[in-house]
Amino acid sequence: MEINTIVFIYKLGNIIVHNPDTKMRNSERIPEILSSLERIWKDNPDFRLGQLLMVAIRPKNPCPEVFYKEDDEILKGLIEFEKKMKSHKK
Repeated sequence: MEINTIVFIYKLGNIIVHNPDTKMRNSERIPEILSSLERIWKDNPDFRLGQLLMVAIRPKNPCPEVFYKEDDEILKGLIEFEKKMKSHKK
């Protein structure tokens, strides 16, 4: 199924609009990922979100900026991202 939607990417504090012909990823993958993340995180509540993601991703190069980021800072960034996306879509 072809989806003719504008895709937004957040980079360095700016919203960049991609070609409207770009296909969006299938959103049906999200509930399974979030469910797995929630289950594992609840079993390991001392992990920060960034730490848990880095353990799952296992990047070749360390990324302390993500690994050590506190959850409240990530939440703040997510809220700001959401605000920018909503204002850009108006």
